Amino acid sequence: RALRAAFEETWTSLVSSDSLAALREVRCPTLIVQATRPWIDGRAYLSDAIVATQRKAVPQAQLFVARQSTHPKLIRDPEPAMVDALRQFVVDLR
Repeated sequence: RALRAAFEETWTSLVSSDSLAALREVRCPTLIVQATRPWIDGRAYLSDAIVATQRKAVPQAQLFVARQSTHPKLIRDPEPAMVDALRQFVVDLR
């Protein structure tokens, strides 16, 4: 029950937050990673339209499209190209 309550509380917090407003405040280098493989209801977690809106909110952001990944796979089993992109992003910060 406690775990379910924690999930419900987290979900409610996410749904009620204005993540685009938060993104508009970002002033540091940003890398947006989009996984395109179907996940929930046969769709990617973030659609092209959502990613375009995120990029508009953070126009200086770079984008990496992970074509071989679902959203959760980005963390559990990242594709080598994404790891390379993350490394290059960090190197470019120096």
